[in-house]
Amino acid sequence: MQTAGDYVGLGVILLALLAFVRFFLAKQISDLRSDVDRLEAKVDRLEAENSTQRSLKHAARTELTRLYLLMKIIRVHAEQCTCGALDAVRNILDSVADDEDRALAVVDPPGHRRHDDPIEGASA
Repeated sequence: MQTAGDYVGLGVILLALLAFVRFFLAKQISDLRSDVDRLEAKVDRLEAENSTQRSLKHAARTELTRLYLLMKIIRVHAEQCTCGALDAVRNILDSVADDEDRALAVVDPPGHRRHDDPIEGASA
């Protein structure tokens, strides 16, 4: 027959085990919350950096387009020039962009892909 002391001892052991499990789970939850907070802050920083980089990319594209159009205008005027004053400019333009399609491909490459478009060949 078991005594009341045995039941009390068993109860104390069970309470200690429950307290340990509760402490352990509380610690795990706290750690996971801090990890989530840290990762959310990192995502916010990355999104801000991505936005900045996207703005810089669009500004660079705009500048490239302007330069391409300027080169095209100068090339047309250099070809129409009869006095020879723009011969040096024509030679430089010919060496830099001897193929207008290649210059246009830099400004507006084919096959634009949005950031949320699926990657070709990737399985969904």
